[in-house]
Amino acid sequence: LRFYIGLKFLEIAPQDLKRMLMQARWHKFSLTIALSFVFIFFAAFMVSAFNNYQLRLAHEKLITQMVELGKQTSQENKILEKIVEKKIIIKEKIDQSSVDGAVDLPGLEKQYAALLLQEKQIADRVSLLSRQKEGLQEKVLTKMYKWLKNHQSLSTGLIQSFEGDVKIVKDWAFTYDQALGVGVFLLFNDKKAASDILNFYKRILDNNFKGFANGYYYDSGQVAEFTVHCGPNIWLGLAILQYSDKTGDFSYLPMAEKIADWLISLQETDPAGGLKGGPTSAWFATEHNLDAYAFFHMLEKVSKSEKYFIAKEKVFSWLKQYAMVPHPKDYAAPPM
Repeated sequence: LRFYIGLKFLEIAPQDLKRMLMQARWHKFSLTIALSFVFIFFAAFMVSAFNNYQLRLAHEKLITQMVELGKQTSQENKILEKIVEKKIIIKEKIDQSSVDGAVDLPGLEKQYAALLLQEKQIADRVSLLSRQKEGLQEKVLTKMYKWLKNHQSLSTGLIQSFEGDVKIVKDWAFTYDQALGVGVFLLFNDKKAASDILNFYKRILDNNFKGFANGYYYDSGQVAEFTVHCGPNIWLGLAILQYSDKTGDFSYLPMAEKIADWLISLQETDPAGGLKGGPTSAWFATEHNLDAYAFFHMLEKVSKSEKYFIAKEKVFSWLKQYAMVPHPKDYAAPPM
C-alpha cells in the first residue's frame, strides 16, 4: 500500500497560489541568505582579529626597538661621562705643564684633541639615537591609539582594559583606564571617541550620585567591580576638565561638579580634611589626595565656586600634616 501525507488542493485561487509560491521561494532562499550573513560576520570577525594580532605584534616590535635604543643611548652616555672625566684630568695637567714648562705638553694637547674628537663623534651618535627614539615614540603612540580605538565598544563607548587570557577581568573596563583613554583621544584630536566615553558616565549619572564604580563591562555597561574608590572618580573629573579645556565643550561640567560634591561629602567625615580611599575604606592614599588637590584647583578656576577652593585648601592642609613628613637632621639625599 502507498500512503500520501499532506494536502491536495482541488482548486486554488490565483492570489493564494501566488502567495504560496512566494512563501516556498522565501524558504528556499532564506537559508542561503542566513548562511551568507553568518559567513560575512565570521569573515569580518576574523579580519578584525587578524588586524588586532598584527597590531599587537607591530607594537611589541616597536617597544623592543625602543628598549634597545635606550640601552645604546645609555651606553654611549656612560662613555661620554668617562671622556669628560679624562678631559678634566688632562686639562689640569696641561695647565700645570704650562706653568712648570714640562716637556710633555705637546703630547697632552694631542691627547686632549683626540678626546675632543671622540666626544664629538659619540655626541653625534647619541643625537642620532635620540632622533630615532623620538620617531619610534611617535609610532608607538599611534599604534597605542589604534589599539584603544579597536577595543572601544561601539554601543557603550567604553574601552576594554585587558586583552588575552585575563580570566575574571575579561571584558572589564576600569573607570581609571577610561579617564586615561579620554586624555589619549584628546592628544590625537579625536573628540568623538573621548566624548563617547564621557557619554557613558553621563547616561548612568543619577541624582543620588555616590561615586562611579571602579569597573564596568565594556560591552554591556553593567557594573563589573562594585567597589567605589575616590581615585578613579577624581581622574574621571580631571578628564572632563581636560576635555572642556581642549574642546570648549562644557556640557560635561555638571558631571564633574557632581563628582566633586560627592568627594566633599566624604571629606567632611574626616576632621583633618583628607579623603579616604572610598566611602567604605579606612585607609588614606597620598596619591588620591594629590589628585584631589589638582581636581579641586582646576574646577575652582572653571566654576568660580568658593566651595572647591575650600576643599582644595583642606586637602593641602591634610597633605602638609600627614604626607609631607619632615626629614630628620641626619637625612641624606639619595644619589641622583
